[in-house]
Amino acid sequence: MPVRILLSLWILSSVSLKSQARVFSYKDAGVAPFVKVTGGLSALSQNAFDDSSGIDTALEGESKYSYSGELGLSIALSNSANIRLGAELIEHRPVDGKGKNASGVERFALRSTVVAFNPNVTLEFIYKNLEDVRFFFYCGAGYADITVDNRYTLSATGTSELGVNDFSEKLSTISYSSHAGIGLETHFVDNVTFVADFGYRYLPVRSLKYKGDVNNIINPSGASKGEEALNHDGNSRNLDLSGIYASLAFRFYLNFL
Repeated sequence: MPVRILLSLWILSSVSLKSQARVFSYKDAGVAPFVKVTGGLSALSQNAFDDSSGIDTALEGESKYSYSGELGLSIALSNSANIRLGAELIEHRPVDGKGKNASGVERFALRSTVVAFNPNVTLEFIYKNLEDVRFFFYCGAGYADITVDNRYTLSATGTSELGVNDFSEKLSTISYSSHAGIGLETHFVDNVTFVADFGYRYLPVRSLKYKGDVNNIINPSGASKGEEALNHDGNSRNLDLSGIYASLAFRFYLNFL
């Protein structure tokens, strides 16, 4: 009987100590892999194809939203500052649209997608702590590899008026991005925290180049890989991938196991 009592006390003591050892503290929160998702508004609209689909073509369809997923690592620099290293994949909502001539006759159906791989670094400044919750603001920059894919399916009218058959034009470029915002982090369970933030991403694209040879509406006789993509007016094809966003994330602190 005494052995059973001692064994019970030892088990209870071990559980109690373990429970106490797992009390979360941001002071011990140093390194944390994280997973993050975002959703927001997009300034892209019809920029990927509107000035290169026929001068008098009336277009339907636009991209108003963007979303992304990100994996990364958060590292505490001090009790009031973190640095985040992330690998983000951003997609702007694909456009399934149509182009019509002045008489309302369909020239083509169009599928347009814009994707950016955006490795980035972010500085996070904590300005208030309330036990399990802390508030922060942040700013950062990224190096975005952007790909545009416009797939045109021409009607007989479109082929006759525009001088091309079905084609897919793929374009790409590298551009710098920046972002800033505010957020909060709260303890979720064990060594995991939940993070929510609201911010703005600035990502202009000044020019694009063809990823392969293509016979398109701008160049029915053919454009070559590596050649700069132009609009009907001869100016560089450009995009605006900026917009406000909201994000949710989970951080998994490694030094609190």
